[in-house]
Amino acid sequence: MSEMRKVPRKQFYENVLTRIGDDWMLVTAGNPDEGCNTLTACWGGLGNLWHRDAAFIFIRPTRYTYEFIERNEMFSLSFFPDGYRDALTLLGTKSGREMNKISEAGLEVEYIDGVPTFKQANLAVFCRRMYYLDFVSDRIPEEVIKQFYPQGDYHRFYAGEITGIYSR
Repeated sequence: MSEMRKVPRKQFYENVLTRIGDDWMLVTAGNPDEGCNTLTACWGGLGNLWHRDAAFIFIRPTRYTYEFIERNEMFSLSFFPDGYRDALTLLGTKSGREMNKISEAGLEVEYIDGVPTFKQANLAVFCRRMYYLDFVSDRIPEEVIKQFYPQGDYHRFYAGEITGIYSR
């Protein structure tokens, strides 16, 4: 694939509702020294916080990627062209603790300025952690708890300042 190129924020016109909710994304954290881990996400968003361009993601503390996000200040959101649904499904259902799921999914990690993304991705949003908040049950509707949290494993909400947007 071609090289990733930085996109000026005023030239970023992706439909993030479709890209995140329908096409899915990979949330990836780590560094070239320790490696990285990733998970598939279809919840999240892009917007503004404290007059900074920001991304919003949600990760359960039980996920292996959570450990990487906690240890590393930077993370990426990677998006893919059509044809990667099977890879994204595998990356969302298997744990990097038990297997090299990135390799198993047929993806290759690419570090840009020390931030992990993937050579197959056609869009990557790089973020610096700037805030987090743990979900608490008394603020979540009961039907949502029944559907998404029957085990009580609530997400941690992260806001990340967008430091770069890259496209192929």
